[in-house]
Amino acid sequence: MSKNLLSAVIAASLFSTSTMLAAQSPLEIKSIEKPVDLKTAKAVCGENAVTRVDGQFACTSCSEFTSAGDFDEPLVLRAMVSGHFSTRKHREVAVDTEGCEPHNNSYGGLILLREVDDKLQHHYYQPGFRLQECLKFSAPENRDTLVCNQVDYAQGQAFGQFSEFRFGRHQAAWTELQSWFIHEEEKLKVEPVSAKQIDINRDGLQDLRIIFKAKATREPELKFTLDFLFDGEHFKIAPTNKETKRSLDKLIDPYFGG
Repeated sequence: MSKNLLSAVIAASLFSTSTMLAAQSPLEIKSIEKPVDLKTAKAVCGENAVTRVDGQFACTSCSEFTSAGDFDEPLVLRAMVSGHFSTRKHREVAVDTEGCEPHNNSYGGLILLREVDDKLQHHYYQPGFRLQECLKFSAPENRDTLVCNQVDYAQGQAFGQFSEFRFGRHQAAWTELQSWFIHEEEKLKVEPVSAKQIDINRDGLQDLRIIFKAKATREPELKFTLDFLFDGEHFKIAPTNKETKRSLDKLIDPYFGG
């Protein structure tokens, strides 16, 4: 797809639809995202001027590193999370951006900034990675890991997934832990109720516990508790929860092409 055609597609669909992503799931979670401050906004926008959109900092136009290039629409900076993501040597800031990307990139992306000599420097940009309802997990001598609940909406349906975000030296990668959905037309819901950090196996590291509820028309509501154990680098479903996860996936798979 040419740059001009891509820009036209984004102009036609992105800015009328992307605000739906600002809505979040009905989830009880102590998420760690914070509003982007002016110092961070200036570091992201570079030579572009900083403005405000709906009370949040934004770059006045798309940056060259986005799919839309220098298209004349704002790049909104929705949230930021600080930590040591790609290295333990420097403080870093992950910034959630909205705009300048098509739907297949979740209408935005993630910018990783690195602080060197008290200045934030652009490290890399990852389209399609959104910081929504995130928890940060740390381990001695290891980099920080994020688990986020990525949510998308289309035609009255909500689709979400809890994903483990790992930041490499030059790019980030995510691994799905558990998906969920709300299908209004068929009156079927599998949605998260709560997500929290808890040391389940008492190894000194915080693990992840997610509680889901499932409800179909004329059927009793069911609850599923999934525990994911964190070893300092990755998450794995707790052995005692494998059968529970299989039961939950049986409800979800038909709606995700499984």
